[in-house]
Amino acid sequence: MFRRYLVSCFAVVFAGGFLIWALNYIVDPYTLFGTRKIERVSVHKADFVKHLRLTNAYAPVRLKPDCLILGTSRAARGLSPDHPALAGLHCYNLALPSVSVYEILRYVQHAHAVRPLKKILIALDFRVFSQLEDNREFSESRMVVTSEGKPNRAFDLAYLADAVSALWSMDAVVSSLRTVRFQGWQKMTLADNGQWLNLDDRQDHAAAFAAYTRNTYDRFREYRRKDLSLERNGEHFAELLRFAHREHIDAHFMVSPSHAWHWETMNLAGLWQQFEEIKRLLVRINGDEAERAAAEPFPLWDFSGPNAITTEVVPLDSKASMHWFWESVHYKPALGNLVMNSIFGYGPDAVEGGDALGTVLTRENVDSRLAIIREALGVYEAEHSGDVERIRKIIDL
Repeated sequence: MFRRYLVSCFAVVFAGGFLIWALNYIVDPYTLFGTRKIERVSVHKADFVKHLRLTNAYAPVRLKPDCLILGTSRAARGLSPDHPALAGLHCYNLALPSVSVYEILRYVQHAHAVRPLKKILIALDFRVFSQLEDNREFSESRMVVTSEGKPNRAFDLAYLADAVSALWSMDAVVSSLRTVRFQGWQKMTLADNGQWLNLDDRQDHAAAFAAYTRNTYDRFREYRRKDLSLERNGEHFAELLRFAHREHIDAHFMVSPSHAWHWETMNLAGLWQQFEEIKRLLVRINGDEAERAAAEPFPLWDFSGPNAITTEVVPLDSKASMHWFWESVHYKPALGNLVMNSIFGYGPDAVEGGDALGTVLTRENVDSRLAIIREALGVYEAEHSGDVERIRKIIDL
């Protein structure tokens, strides 16, 4: 009798465990296993951004790309790995929210150890270069090599622990159920190539601009309160360049575009001078490392500042749509395609009748370029005084 009871209990536990495994494996809420997606069940992963450092740690191991796009959420939403200029490459968008220069370096080393990288495009901005600390969700144990380039003995154990958790934990069950439940409600999804894709173009741009402007200003004020040192991130950037030179990776760097509201917010927060210092530092390190490698500096494009595109009118009507931007920080793929056209010399790189988008920063032109952007910001303030006043009201100045 007791033996039959034990067998029954074991059968129930086994059946329950199998059902949990089947649910989590089929839904694959963290996109860890690459399970085939099922329409109206698992195509759109709920809260994928929250779990992205888990997803993207193993994506290079699973997909083995030879081309990467890296940066913050701006790159994640705006830059397509399927751009025609990258045809013939297996490209993946490995951009992460609030990523640091050190994390970018480690993910490049990680992916390159899995399959040698042929090309990388790295989008830089103030947030990347001024991270106060590395993201706590980043895990060295999930990298296949150590920072010294040696095989990471902790990797297999880390993957085993993550896989078990993704298959049998209650957190994974909740994530799977949320994924199934919210299939028709998702506004953004993670594409198979790693890009974040909006599922429709509807957005209250006026409300989004206000929210992001307020959030950005608060973050900038935090940067000002903490005497940020660029030295550590500069060292990581130099190490990244040395790695790319040494491994013969075709590397391209860019300072990301944003709407003129973002640049005015930075200026009002008193960080414009520091933003210019970051650009000068990037140019100096790029030149120094090129000389050390006896090579040409990597292309470093600057897409920041007000111009015909980034001064797109911010609508007051909540139902009106914008062509280039979601809000003050994130640009749409339409602008991302123009940016990549400029970087890779592919197709049109400007709107009809407008100037070419972006400039390659060098030691010779960096000061003049900064002066041009500074002047453009002054022109924007004079010609868009209404927008400047809206910004000042949003941030209570």
